Amino acid sequence: GSRGTLVLPRDDRVLRDAPPDRIVEALAGVPLGADALRTAISGCGFGAAAPADGRTFANGWAAGSSGDATTYLRRNGDAWQVTAATLGGITVTYADYASGRPSTVRIRAGANSSAADITLRLSDVDINTTLDPRTFEVELPARAVPLTLEELRRAGPLGGS
Repeated sequence: GSRGTLVLPRDDRVLRDAPPDRIVEALAGVPLGADALRTAISGCGFGAAAPADGRTFANGWAAGSSGDATTYLRRNGDAWQVTAATLGGITVTYADYASGRPSTVRIRAGANSSAADITLRLSDVDINTTLDPRTFEVELPARAVPLTLEELRRAGPLGGS
């Protein structure tokens, strides 16, 4: 949805009713909402919308753009692989493909001193598994202290404290 809750059980802190993209930005410096983050990490760039335009390059790569997002592809045998994607000031690159999926995902955002550069290495990936409905239930600590986005940002890796 458009609002989320972040629970920090070791600190007994709770951030309630905040936009998910602002939570992710405060934690990691990358302003991506849940859907964009999920598609980026899964190797799909920034979504599966039909491209508004496409182009090919002399090196054999191709790109398709839709709105502010561009997805870059290259051939691997008879198939195309998503190799990179951009959305605004965010770039995702994919490498180390195994079973048709990238096992290394690098997300970079920003170009100034508060830039983020995150590398994820995926292993033991389960696809299309059934999740227990309790997975999405939030248990708040008994003495939870409210947390603001600004406090989270200052305490996070890019906050300098």
